[in-house]
Amino acid sequence: MTQTTTRVLEPSDLDAALAILGREPVENAFVTSRVQVAGLDPWRLGGEMWGWYSGGELRSLCYAGANLVPVCAGPEAVRAFADRARRTGRRCSSIVGPAEATRLLWQLLEPSWGPARDVRAHQPLMATERPSTEIAPDPLVRRIRKDEMDMIMPACVAMFTEEVGISPLAGDGGLLYQARVAELVGSGRSFA
Repeated sequence: MTQTTTRVLEPSDLDAALAILGREPVENAFVTSRVQVAGLDPWRLGGEMWGWYSGGELRSLCYAGANLVPVCAGPEAVRAFADRARRTGRRCSSIVGPAEATRLLWQLLEPSWGPARDVRAHQPLMATERPSTEIAPDPLVRRIRKDEMDMIMPACVAMFTEEVGISPLAGDGGLLYQARVAELVGSGRSFA
């Protein structure tokens, strides 16, 4: 019989977590980017990283922050993550990730969390391997500067609210969301 367990990962688990994330680099880009910037410290990460172990080996992850994101999670791991999410209570605004895992996770959580605001059964994930040689970059698009944060925050809040269905200002008044936008701007990953 194989022993399974879940636990909150610690900074010492970073290499094992990155190995799991590296299995599906495109699917796991969001969580990988968070871990590369913040490590596994819950305060810096903006949530907890749960690990699912089978036979003493880390096999799956679940990022539990503003989003609940199963990573390389089969049905048994998803069930374990759902049990943990029910016990800790709802803290996320969305469940995102691969369709099969998120569908099962939501089926298990909906009875205790209530109905979904929106279910996107067919949300494509697109990637490119190289820049287009046929489409010229728009010269008016540029990286946002740190001194433009006050100007872009209303647009960021509106975009999030329209996309997710709730305001990112709910709960903590937007402190975590503003920190995330500042992180994206500071790392040169925000454009206007």
